[in-house]
Amino acid sequence: MASLARGSCGEDRHRLKPAAMDLQATRSSLRRADAIRNQINPGLMLAGFVLTLFDARTSVAVATETLLLNTYPDLPVVRIPSAVVVGMAPGAHQLLEDYAPLSLATIAYQMAATKIVPAV
Repeated sequence: MASLARGSCGEDRHRLKPAAMDLQATRSSLRRADAIRNQINPGLMLAGFVLTLFDARTSVAVATETLLLNTYPDLPVVRIPSAVVVGMAPGAHQLLEDYAPLSLATIAYQMAATKIVPAV
């Protein structure tokens, strides 16, 4: 999971390291974002969530998505499915959208850009 955030004027952009997180790590990251907002940057706002390496067959992935949807119902949550082509594109020295333009992962990343990046 990765989350994107912006400061009150949009100038501060913070990105949590993308990774396949478990539910406890997701909760910890959300608490960390709240602490930053409360103690350091009151203007910090979350813009949305990108769930990388998402596998809907696992209960952890579904529980993480449910937690985010219930905690932040107004923010977009985008699933990026686990796909071999995502790891192959850098080795071919190509962007994912050039290497595999029709892959579900490519389409999901484009959806994330459409839904989340404009909010930042």
